[in-house]
Amino acid sequence: MVFSLFGKSIKTQEKELRSELSKDKFVAEFENTLGAFKIVPTVRPGKSVEFCQVEAAACYILEEGIKQADAKGLIKTIKDLEAAAVFSVVAVEFMGRYWGVSESDRRALQGIVPGVVFPRVSGKLMGSKAADVVGQCVTKGVVRYASNSNRKKFSNIISRIESDLSQFVSQRDPVYLDTFSRYMNELR
Repeated sequence: MVFSLFGKSIKTQEKELRSELSKDKFVAEFENTLGAFKIVPTVRPGKSVEFCQVEAAACYILEEGIKQADAKGLIKTIKDLEAAAVFSVVAVEFMGRYWGVSESDRRALQGIVPGVVFPRVSGKLMGSKAADVVGQCVTKGVVRYASNSNRKKFSNIISRIESDLSQFVSQRDPVYLDTFSRYMNELR
């Protein structure tokens, strides 16, 4: 009680300290994870190195997640691709926030990452009008994330997904790449 008279409460200070420590750990481990999985960022003119690294890592995580879900027979409809787009937004927001990518760049990545991954991984679902399907899935996924982000149940799911992604980065264990298939139903 006395401490709150002179500034922030102890709980607020503790929360900020935990956040800063987890950010420092993420930064220390992120580049090691990129190297361990041979994730090579593509340099884009006018974009920061961090932007390119987050793009490459998010593409890798989304692609591997879709492959694992498809191997389990879970990717069957366009709704599943929309759930993958929501997962992509979560991955981009999480990694971009910790890696220091600006909010506008994170928004750009929300469309770029699934736009790059969907045609490579799920061509059999998209058929002949692949560009239209990708655009619709990405738009619906981003809108679904934005409209549900303030709901408590959805926030809890996002928190669990971010925890798994954090474990993937810190432990570099491919077991955490099946996160999408585990939470796919909740992301629909």
